[in-house]
Amino acid sequence: MLALGEILLLLGVLGVVVWILSAPGRPPQDERLERALAELHRHQSRLGKPLRGLVSQAIRYGQELRGLRRSMAELERRLAERQTAGSASISTTRERLQARYEQLAQAYEGGVELLENLGTELLLWQGPESPRGFEELEAFRSSLRELLSRPKD
Repeated sequence: MLALGEILLLLGVLGVVVWILSAPGRPPQDERLERALAELHRHQSRLGKPLRGLVSQAIRYGQELRGLRRSMAELERRLAERQTAGSASISTTRERLQARYEQLAQAYEGGVELLENLGTELLLWQGPESPRGFEELEAFRSSLRELLSRPKD
């Protein structure tokens, strides 16, 4: 009886280890976003009050990008579902889903690049004026809001 319990315990531990090792890793895009946000958080504590507010805006933008990534994951799931079907109406819907996904992916990639560049500019920044990356931030935020507020097809 004791040997059976030990075997079951070992099988349980082995199952947990296999489950942890087989869990899918985060996509590289998500890791880039998290690294950029972590860098902005590090810089935020060392900046003066005016720039700290701008960095807070950039961090909020990064959080909006996380929401965009969730939307992209939903579209990826829908696209994977529709691969097996073959009717003409499903084909046009799939094309529209693919086009929407590409729009979101482009906006996401541009946003992540902006945050990475902003973190680099903050690292290099020494003067009293704000780094140039902040000028682009508001334009990117408004384009992201516009993209996300479009009616879903």
